[in-house]
Parts: sequence; C-alpha cells; structure tokens
Amino acid sequence: MVENRPGIGPLVDLLKVLLKYCCEENQVAPKLIANVADLERIASDDNPDVKCMEGWRKDVFGSAAMDLKNGRLALASENDRILIIKRD
Repeated sequence: MVENRPGIGPLVDLLKVLLKYCCEENQVAPKLIANVADLERIASDDNPDVKCMEGWRKDVFGSAAMDLKNGRLALASENDRILIIKRD
C-alpha cells in the first residue's frame, strides 16, 4: 500500500505525464510499461519493486522516472510539446 504523504499525489501526476511522453517517443503503449499502482510505488519508494525498473522498460521509462523523482529531470512545455530538462 502506498503511503499517504504530502506530495505523493502530485508526483504520481508528474510520473503519468512522463510515462505518456516516454511511450509516445518510443511508440509503445503505456499499459505495457507501468500502471497507476507502479507509479504510486515509484513515488513512495526509493527502491520500487516494479517491472518498469527492469530491462527495456527501464530504458524507456524507469530510469527517467527515478531521475524525475530525485530532481535530476524536469518537465516543461514549449510550442505545445513537452520538454525534458536533465540536470547533472
């Protein structure tokens, strides 16, 4: 079960946007990568045990999801498109 900590809900929402973006860029259906329970686990756990943290799913989304959660990746919008901003 996911903890009900402040900030988890909005973080899950950001992860949903990132998932849609990553899946669109890689032409794969989001449901093949992660579901809402997976996103909630990522948002609330520093070491989530979910399929999107393994293999090709990690390449498509998992690594970016952890970068977003840990402040190494940000989302922005420009000309009606989502931009990924990476930080070192």
